[in-house]
Amino acid sequence: MNEKKHYLKAWQYLTYGSGNAGIVLSANFITNFIIIFIAKCYLNMDVGIVGTLMLVAKLLDGVTDFIFGAIMDRCHSKYGKARPWLVGGAIPLGVSGILLFFIPETGGWLPYAYFFVFYLIYNAVSYTIVMLSYNAMNALITKIDSERVTMNVVSYTVVLFANILINSLTLGTVEALGNTVSAWRIVMTIFTTAGTILILLSGLTVKELPQDNETAPSTTTLPKNSLANDLQSVFKNPYFIWAILYAVVVNFVLTSNLSLSLYYCEINLGDINIYSSLSVVVLLACLPGLFMAPRIVAKLGTFKCNVFVSLFMVVLILLSLPFAFMDTVNRPLFYVTFCMRFLPFGVLCASIAPIVPSLVRYSYLQTGRHLEGLLYSSSSIGGKISSGIAAAMPGWILSGIGYTADATTQSGTTMAGMNFWFYALPIISGLLIVFIFSRLNVEKGIRELETQH
Repeated sequence: MNEKKHYLKAWQYLTYGSGNAGIVLSANFITNFIIIFIAKCYLNMDVGIVGTLMLVAKLLDGVTDFIFGAIMDRCHSKYGKARPWLVGGAIPLGVSGILLFFIPETGGWLPYAYFFVFYLIYNAVSYTIVMLSYNAMNALITKIDSERVTMNVVSYTVVLFANILINSLTLGTVEALGNTVSAWRIVMTIFTTAGTILILLSGLTVKELPQDNETAPSTTTLPKNSLANDLQSVFKNPYFIWAILYAVVVNFVLTSNLSLSLYYCEINLGDINIYSSLSVVVLLACLPGLFMAPRIVAKLGTFKCNVFVSLFMVVLILLSLPFAFMDTVNRPLFYVTFCMRFLPFGVLCASIAPIVPSLVRYSYLQTGRHLEGLLYSSSSIGGKISSGIAAAMPGWILSGIGYTADATTQSGTTMAGMNFWFYALPIISGLLIVFIFSRLNVEKGIRELETQH
């Protein structure tokens, strides 16, 4: 079979990436700032309870990932199976995100109920549709792994700049607007509107390829096409659970590092505004790795690249550990060691692009079924679980270490507790990444199946 050398034009890499930037402008704003927004503006609400509600919503959200993945696999419109959902979900995502910042300013159970309902709608419906369809486009608009890696390079590059905008402008803009509930709502609306436009741009400028009509493996007898049989085929893939776990941990590393650094700046460094400049430097530290990723993947392959880079990341995190025991924080050294954590992350984010398409290929060789929707739901479920944990974690930690939102200076116990978690979490999650990637050699599995057939 003669395959084209390339499927995408240069400008389509950028417009595809703009969709991810648009999602980030809404989703990461909520992940990074919803707890501190509630802590500062709703003193009658317990952030520990809010964090738990967020995690419960994210776990329930995992169910809708499988449901929507199955629905998308059965979608065969003239515009494709994923693209119509990406375009159609953009506006509902923006509206439901904005409504999260309009919690009723009353006491009792009503604020918690309102928050839980709209957080569930945002994640389980709107975000599920947009993120799952966006991720599936990676497998549906090209057949070449090198193009997928390049798509991820461009996607994560524009995402980094989107994160820079959020993290560098949010706190200063909110303060300039009076540091009120209305100020937070205005800033959220601006970012979300921009994000909605970028998602629409992505969905309207890239096109899906015709469905692959290869002959199914001769040894495979396909059972009736049903959700139960599709799920059975998905779980028959031995790499499926590991793919969910990798999505959980990889996303958690970046999200938890950034979200915890916000509170570390306030509690341990005594100035929450340091977060803006710190986050910009950190995100820029990821850029070199993004551009190195295609060459490293081409040389080592996806599996070896991910194992090597994840090991390197753990080593860099461990090198920063001695600074956790200093009596006073040396800010220049803190900047350097904190940014060191993120040097390999650009490679890691870009090099995982071929993993889910490889899962799709493996399942097709194994079962004869095209299961892009359900298999991409593994990545979506993993990302949502990780963002749910990362978003809930600050609330649990702040509640557990005795954080007081309206206090000028936090207690020694609070500072020590934040210092512990700030260094312990990335080390634990980094070690988990190494272990998970050591089990995710789907390239080898594909070679073995191709040999059999």
